[in-house]
Amino acid sequence: MFGFGLLLALLGAGLVIVWTQSPRTPETEETRYLLKSCAVAAFALAWFFVVLSLLFGA
Repeated sequence: MFGFGLLLALLGAGLVIVWTQSPRTPETEETRYLLKSCAVAAFALAWFFVVLSLLFGA
């Protein structure tokens, strides 16, 4: 689970990089919002899995 959490954190970091590099135009606002939402969800799930593995990994 710890490794899965780290992979989700990397996915979230990648989404944040894409989100910050995308142009800010009216046409891309919806896509930027989806990228930001997915990045936040990936980071939240990553922390959940990392904490869960640290608590119950023994």
